[in-house]
Amino acid sequence: MSRDRLLALLVSALLVSAVPVRAQTGGLELTVFAGPNYSWLTGNGVKDAVGRVGLSLGLKLHQPIGGNWSVDPEIGFAYKGANSSGNSAAFPGAVVNARLWYMQFPIPMRFTLASAGKIRPRLWLGPYIAIRAGCTAELEAEGILTSQSCSDLHPLADTLQTFDPFKSWDGGFVAGVGWSVPIAKIRFDFDVRYEHGLLNVSRLTGTAYNRSVLFAVGVPF
Repeated sequence: MSRDRLLALLVSALLVSAVPVRAQTGGLELTVFAGPNYSWLTGNGVKDAVGRVGLSLGLKLHQPIGGNWSVDPEIGFAYKGANSSGNSAAFPGAVVNARLWYMQFPIPMRFTLASAGKIRPRLWLGPYIAIRAGCTAELEAEGILTSQSCSDLHPLADTLQTFDPFKSWDGGFVAGVGWSVPIAKIRFDFDVRYEHGLLNVSRLTGTAYNRSVLFAVGVPF
């Protein structure tokens, strides 16, 4: 197991074990959420990129801090990546399909809008950091398709050399809108979120930045 994956698992275990204790002692609210996301890569190192549909899921802790304001830290997994034409020196003329799994830690501030009804809209914005928990790449060149771990990839011109084309970390900001809607005595949270990566995740020539739109449904407990 790689050092980055081990660190990700340790951090997630600590957060998951700590959250229920705080929720019980401080009256905090824990929400489990899941939903589809559409992700893509952008930058001058990514040519003709096509987005991918994936899945995001995780836990969210709602911590009121006064008035209509709260802090909602999360821990979650997100499936990202893109399909693009490889025009780098390592993959000349090849099609590269990148599948990236991230463990993410957003810490957004949330503002709940005043509402006279039962539906409560809200806005939120904040930073996130992410640790790559997995990476698989499909490489198609000259009619041959291969799929392997990113750490085992090699340039087409040198099959003896291996290198990982993606970095292990990402970070940026998240922004979104949401609604709390009671349905059959159960409150559901519906959220639409945009994630904007600010770190270049490519080790190749040029830049590549993660972008993602998430549609999530959550249930507090």
